Amino acid sequence: MGFDIDTENASHLQIVQWATEKKALTIIHGAPGSDSVPTVTAGVLDTLPTDRTWWRFEASLTTPVWKFDADTLVNCTVTMQRSSATTFIPAT
Repeated sequence: MGFDIDTENASHLQIVQWATEKKALTIIHGAPGSDSVPTVTAGVLDTLPTDRTWWRFEASLTTPVWKFDADTLVNCTVTMQRSSATTFIPAT
């Protein structure tokens, strides 16, 4: 994923930190069609709503690649590297 870095945006800084640390991440992607969100307590996943389809896998981000071009914003690119099979969790 690539983005123009905004040092005031906490999510940009978190992505760069995770990529720099090669932090193991659990990625949970919800299908469109529902606004339901997972329940998380103290950073631990409790439940996934059953009215939405989900995909879950383990991954990490590659070292950030910075792009500095004249007359543009500073761009950061990281690549997600999946390290597990993807689990498909259909809505019920």
